[in-house]
Amino acid sequence: MIKNELLIWDALNNSKKSKLNASWLAETYSIDLTRDLRFAIGEQLGLMREQGWKYIHSLVDKVGAQPELINAARLSCQTDARDWLLKLLNESSELNLDVIKALAGWGEEIPNNLLKKVVNQKSQEIRLAGLELIKFKSYLLADDVLLDLLKVPLNDFRDLVVIHSIKILQKRDSKSICNILFEKSLNGTETTSKIAIQALGCIGNESSKKKLLMLLKTQTSKERKTMAKKQLLNQYRVLNT
Repeated sequence: MIKNELLIWDALNNSKKSKLNASWLAETYSIDLTRDLRFAIGEQLGLMREQGWKYIHSLVDKVGAQPELINAARLSCQTDARDWLLKLLNESSELNLDVIKALAGWGEEIPNNLLKKVVNQKSQEIRLAGLELIKFKSYLLADDVLLDLLKVPLNDFRDLVVIHSIKILQKRDSKSICNILFEKSLNGTETTSKIAIQALGCIGNESSKKKLLMLLKTQTSKERKTMAKKQLLNQYRVLNT
């Protein structure tokens, strides 16, 4: 097996000199090969786009939705591959992280109810992957819909999840978004509060300015007040040193 794998690697590494054939790649693929080699074969098939997808789909029928074939489907950029990934995500009793990550490029086409299902999972990895999907679709969503999708992750006990949620919101500028960022500035952890204050500064409109001024008046934390003042000085130049 080791000798055979070395020969396969040699063929893959010399693909620029000798063009690979999709049929050969599919025939060479085996679930018994090492993980790295399976992924390398899958990548080559995926990069063959429509031609590669036909063989990827055939391999899935034989061995199931293996991680390397899910990744190959992503690389193929085919509509049928997207539909297959969506079907996997929608029908699985347990969400598959590989499938969620593979759908990142198609985030704007994923139904909101499915996005909500993903980001409401307890797993940090799955929740972060779901936020990545929302990031791709956020420009299509009204503020109330976006806030509804982010309700659970914004209240996550893990700073990393909250930070990723805030960074999606800072690209908006409505009063309702500023209100949420203000609440996180007041009641978040030291880390998430800092990011929320910076987000208000990034928005840079009258609503965010008012919230930063409110922070100066109501915040008891010296560090948070200093941060709010810095954002005002940087963005609006309304305070004297």
